[in-house]
Amino acid sequence: MPKHEAIKVPDTDHLMRYVPYKQQVRDAETNAFKGIANTAFQIRPSDKGGLSTTWVEHYGAKGPATYGAAASAFRDSLPSKKLGATAYFAVGNVGATREKCLDKGKSIRLVVVPDGTNTGHVEIHKFSDEDRELLDILAIDVFGEHVAVSNLPLS
Repeated sequence: MPKHEAIKVPDTDHLMRYVPYKQQVRDAETNAFKGIANTAFQIRPSDKGGLSTTWVEHYGAKGPATYGAAASAFRDSLPSKKLGATAYFAVGNVGATREKCLDKGKSIRLVVVPDGTNTGHVEIHKFSDEDRELLDILAIDVFGEHVAVSNLPLS
């Protein structure tokens, strides 16, 4: 297993988690986006070693252009090189993520693990997805900012 450079992700910074359509909460009648489901924080087969996120500030000051740069880097690291047209990114604060996980007895560790073009790829280690209450907290309270892929300035 390759060693990764010890880079500390500041508590003031933010992480993005890709949320495909099936992990979104939608209005039953209109199909309008209402939020993200706690399943968005379940560890996926593609999450190699920890919960996969992208560090926003690695690409610049937090804002729409940086979200676009981070999302583009994430997209380009995928085998398909595609993001779902109805997908969203959930954005959450690093310090709040650490705090809420610690409140639930999980002393997580953020590890910067570049993944191809996504040099801001961060894995959340020492995280398990068995605690549904923690997944709800992450989905609702911590990663409460949602950015539609269709609204991003992708390069």
